[in-house]
Amino acid sequence: MTDLRKAFFPKLQRVLLVGLCISLLLVSGCTKNSKTDPEDAILPSSFFDDFPNGEQLEAFRRHVQEKAASGEPLAPSFKHNSRSETMLAALELKPTDVVADVGAGTGPFQVFMLEQDAPFQTMYAVDINGRALEFLLFILNTMNYPDREKVRIVTNRFDDVMLPADSIDVLWLLNTPAVAVPAVAPDGRPIYQHDEQKNCILSITKALKPGGRVHVFESQDTHGDSDMFPFINFAFTNAGLHPVRQELIDLQPDGAPHYHLVFEKPK
Repeated sequence: MTDLRKAFFPKLQRVLLVGLCISLLLVSGCTKNSKTDPEDAILPSSFFDDFPNGEQLEAFRRHVQEKAASGEPLAPSFKHNSRSETMLAALELKPTDVVADVGAGTGPFQVFMLEQDAPFQTMYAVDINGRALEFLLFILNTMNYPDREKVRIVTNRFDDVMLPADSIDVLWLLNTPAVAVPAVAPDGRPIYQHDEQKNCILSITKALKPGGRVHVFESQDTHGDSDMFPFINFAFTNAGLHPVRQELIDLQPDGAPHYHLVFEKPK
């Protein structure tokens, strides 16, 4: 029985961890935090947690239309919008940058960047959920932002971010553990969760220009007491990227710190 447990439980642990990471990707950014979200934060940052029914979706649309008619900013209507200012500063964008948000959801960060006149030349909003991207497109058209034509919508695959090769100056991922965080081997080493994860990160490397950067933001709260720096480093350095910086950064008031790692494609 002891030998059977030694053989079985490490495999079970790995299966459960992979399932947990995928689940976290699907719900990332969807749960409201009463300490950090304003009272009017009614718009979901993605549709993965619980896709809205027709009545809810219509209410979301009416809210966007009301904000457009009043001229009020829409960014505060999204949950977790308070992390945006710190993220934007950490990205260190320039007006000539072509950028990509992998895991854009319904577009809370795109809305924030457009309303803040953030510097960029072109922005790819990338997500695997086509319905969330349709809602983002509705927002862009309804709010009629002057730079809305600079935002391009991309539906990706689990194994490919579907971005043009050598096109991106700065790419970021926020709370996407199914992409950014590897699994744990029985001996404690980091390993890719599956081939799709490895290929997805390789596609990120391919999409970056030489000298292009990837910013990974992962909530420390999601991973408990584990030190995720070596695991995230494994995932991206094995895809041909060089580590540039790693730190803990506060994206939310009164919230858990986030791991922030920066990688660069060799020139």
